[in-house]
Formats: sequence, structure tokens, C-alpha cells
Amino acid sequence: MAAYYERWLEREQEWIKEQRKQQMQRMGVYCLIVPFALALISLVSGLSSGAPNFWKGVPASFLIGIVIGLITWIGIGLSNPAKRYGKSIKKVLEDLSETERENMAKQMLGEETDIKVRELSWKSWSEGANLARITKDYLTFSCDKGAFQIVPLWKTERIELDVREDIYRARGGGMTVRVSDESYSMSFYYRGNQTQQSDNAYVFGKRAWRDEVLRAIRELSGEDSMSDMTQL
Repeated sequence: MAAYYERWLEREQEWIKEQRKQQMQRMGVYCLIVPFALALISLVSGLSSGAPNFWKGVPASFLIGIVIGLITWIGIGLSNPAKRYGKSIKKVLEDLSETERENMAKQMLGEETDIKVRELSWKSWSEGANLARITKDYLTFSCDKGAFQIVPLWKTERIELDVREDIYRARGGGMTVRVSDESYSMSFYYRGNQTQQSDNAYVFGKRAWRDEVLRAIRELSGEDSMSDMTQL
């Protein structure tokens, strides 16, 4: 009876491996750029200062760039997001019955003609690559850093949206700058929850990402089933 679930797990592992491959390719380009960038900065600084032996710092800067690139490449290479992702999936799904796991996997694989699946992806330097998959009964969030979340929409009664503003001060060049950063949360409340604490939540770096996921949820699961949604 584990046919759908095992196939879904294989697809998830393929996804995280592909993200890993793309990440290593991007880091490879970064490792090539850094030595030349540092050498160019050293050359320009030497020329602008008028030092007679300005060029001597260029080889040293180039070597420093190579070292930085190699350390970064090795650090990324030693990390294992695929293993963390697999552990995260098993931990999140351990409370589900075998029947529910199979039903979720069957819907996510999109092999039923009457069940639609929407895939929404977004990417940023700080949050990595993210993927949301939505069906009429389930919502999953995947991140190439190894995180996984699932929301059973079939028992979600209410979704609340919120905006959080984080303010911090950055110093540089003798100046202090006040920096404001906003994040956008989506909180899920299951049937029977009478508390202020949500049963599940996800935080987005941009409002557009969150709103796109919300539109897909409403479209596939039906807005009437979660009529108490609050949007901020």
C-alpha cells in the first residue's frame, strides 16, 4: 500500500538533489569571480594611490580570492541538505497514518484527473529556493536548505495573515543607518482550535509570494471551506 508514498518520497529527493546541483553551479561561478574581483580591486587601489609597486599586491589578492572561494566551496560541499530534507519529511509525517500518507502522496503526484496540483516557487539569497505544492486537501512547503512542512487543508478552519516589521541598526563608514525589514506570515488554525496559538505557520520574505500561495489555496480547496480568513 506504500506505492504512492514511496514514489512521492523519490520525487522529493530528486527535487532537493536538483536544487543542490544548481546551488553548487552557482557557487562554482562565485568561486571563479572572487579571485579576479579581489585582484582588480587591488590593482585599482594601487593605481589610485600612485604607489610605484602597485602591481605587487595583485597576485596576493588573487591567491586570497582563491582561498576564500575554496573554503566556501568546501563548506557548501560538506553540507548535506538532502539528508536533512529526508529527516525533516519523516519527522513531519510520522504522526500521519499510512492511509493519510498515501492519500497525500497520491494527490501530490497529480495522477488523478479530478485532482489539481499547483506548484509555486520563489528564491532569494537569504531564504534559498522554496517550493509550495497545493492540492484541494494538502499544502506542502519545501526549502533547499533542508526544511519541509505540510498543512492538511482538509481540517484547516481559518487562515490568518500578518505582517512583522523588524528594525535594526547597521553601522559603517562612521554612520548608523536604521534598517527596516518586513516578513509576511500565514498561520493555519485547525478545526476545534479555540486558542490564539496557530497549529502551523509559514513566513514569507515577500508579500507577493504569500498572496500567490493564498490565491492557490482558495482556488483549489474552495474559499467557502475557510470563510473566516483574515487578510492583513
